[in-house]
Amino acid sequence: MVDNNYIYTPASTDITIRWKKIYGYVPASEQETYKKKWADFKAKFNKTLEDSDAIFVNPKVQQLWRKHKV
Repeated sequence: MVDNNYIYTPASTDITIRWKKIYGYVPASEQETYKKKWADFKAKFNKTLEDSDAIFVNPKVQQLWRKHKV
């Protein structure tokens, strides 16, 4: 006897398929709010000193550093 509400999936199958059908589950990787949240987080920590508005050293020294960058 199999209930019509039961969705059979083998043990090796991704459980999120069942959750999507039964509960309407949407993983965080498919939700725009979480995509934006992580994009903002990555952008915040990908900044370098060159992206900063503050000048920490003499502009002449900065020019020398930029010329000798590898």
